[in-house]
Amino acid sequence: HMKKYYNNFRGFLCCFLFFQLMLSQNINNLYTKSFEEVEKIFNTFDKSKKITFSKAYLQKATKEKNDTKIINGYYLCASLHSHSDISVQYLDSIIVLSKLKNYTNNLAKAYLQKGIQLYYLSNYSDALENYVLANNIYATQRDTFNLLKVSHYIGLLKNAANQEKEALTIFRQNLQFFENSSNKIDFEDQYFKSLFALADSYNRNKILDSAEIFNAIGIKESLKANNSLYPHFLLSYGATKILKNEANLAIDSLIKGAKLIKNKKKALSGSYQYISEAYEDINDIPSSIIYLKKIDSIYQKEPQVIFHARDANQKLYEYFKKNQNSKEQLAAIDKLLSIDSIIKSEYGDLDKKIIEKYETPLLLSEKERLISKLEKEATIDRTSITALTIISIVLIILVIYFIGRNIVYKKRFDKLIETYEHKTPVTEDDIIKIASSNTANLPEKIVQDILLKLDKFEKSKKYASKKYTLHSLSKELHTNSSYLSKVINATKDTNFANYLNNLRIDFAIEKLKSDPLFRSYTIKAIAEEVGFNTTQSFSNAFYKKTGIYPSYFLKRLEKAA
Repeated sequence: HMKKYYNNFRGFLCCFLFFQLMLSQNINNLYTKSFEEVEKIFNTFDKSKKITFSKAYLQKATKEKNDTKIINGYYLCASLHSHSDISVQYLDSIIVLSKLKNYTNNLAKAYLQKGIQLYYLSNYSDALENYVLANNIYATQRDTFNLLKVSHYIGLLKNAANQEKEALTIFRQNLQFFENSSNKIDFEDQYFKSLFALADSYNRNKILDSAEIFNAIGIKESLKANNSLYPHFLLSYGATKILKNEANLAIDSLIKGAKLIKNKKKALSGSYQYISEAYEDINDIPSSIIYLKKIDSIYQKEPQVIFHARDANQKLYEYFKKNQNSKEQLAAIDKLLSIDSIIKSEYGDLDKKIIEKYETPLLLSEKERLISKLEKEATIDRTSITALTIISIVLIILVIYFIGRNIVYKKRFDKLIETYEHKTPVTEDDIIKIASSNTANLPEKIVQDILLKLDKFEKSKKYASKKYTLHSLSKELHTNSSYLSKVINATKDTNFANYLNNLRIDFAIEKLKSDPLFRSYTIKAIAEEVGFNTTQSFSNAFYKKTGIYPSYFLKRLEKAA
């Protein structure tokens, strides 16, 4: 099926690219040239011509059935559409071809590049999945440099998940690789990325003297090397100055950096946020508002800047509230509610710190208050006031309910942690004692034998493989399903399905407690890792056993860390 799909796709691509090729008379003689000549010509074009040319290059490679050059063509097209869904589609084509032809190196590279593109599109969960796939291949190959690249982007994800301290550890370790001067020369581009990530991480962790030192190094060396990260170092330096309460010194660097990255919308919105903060610090509020509105304008066309848009609209809301501009205040709240809804549905726990700053229930309450105020300014309507009162009471009841529920959940969490911290392993003597009670109405020797085998099965963690049924497990334990079912029901006080689910939940809790990296997984990834087929079945089983949901458990663990 994969071959058929690939051949059909290649045929369609040939027709499409041939039509595109005819649009440019400058490259009609492409087929008469070697690939080396073609690649040399490519570097002489501007970006618009490169796009047409890259498609023609891919057409030539496809026509000649040259897999290596086809993959090169896909990479050319992907790089020219960087930070877009189009780039992801070209990288998917590389993955399909690499799997079909068993090109392991190209497969790993494509996974990593796809993860990078998804990261810059703010699709963090899918980015993580592709990083892991690339890392698995590079780990098998013992490819030190590419493992470092993967860890670099894992560090960026940790920043997005508000795990700045763990990210800082990664970036410090990565920069040690470049203490070897030959590594610094051979992998110059990654060196600057690692240097910038470390400088930025020092900012995030408020280690400002170190941030200033590494930003200064980055500005000097990137300018000398004509590296594309030069404006980013300028912006990071400006951010350091803001954090050091030196906003006047920050503005020039920030504006200069913003002008140099105008085509990278995510970085540009970040620079506008810094500039707005700098103007706010020197009490130039009108200029600060201008840059906040610029971020909102970018968001209307580029949804990947959603987190910057969230902060910008929060600032606008606070400004309009202070100035008693109810209409603008209400508009900012509507945008915040819309953004929060998207963040909750698409980004999961990565947004928790942002959401916690201004919780949605408070926004709803404030929205109703403002609507009431605007309505009263137009006309006093007794019916509207009565309705608003009822709504307020309902909201208060809901707030009380959620506060009460959180108190209950916290008690359950504390009890759960205490239970697992004082949990003692089952010994063979315990098993013999349980078997002697003979509540399964089976010979004691049979019950004891099955319990011992179940104990070994539990310690093996095999239950996380998803494959077990009552029949398959009984076969593996060399007993019959009827005996196994009776023993589980009698000694575990539950049926077979719940028995397996309880083992998997215990495994998930222990691993989440002990493994910080595992806590950075999505709920979906955690569910799959411990043996559940769906996120919903995992959440239901977790709640049934513990009385709390896994998302709440993770949140409390992070606060306790």
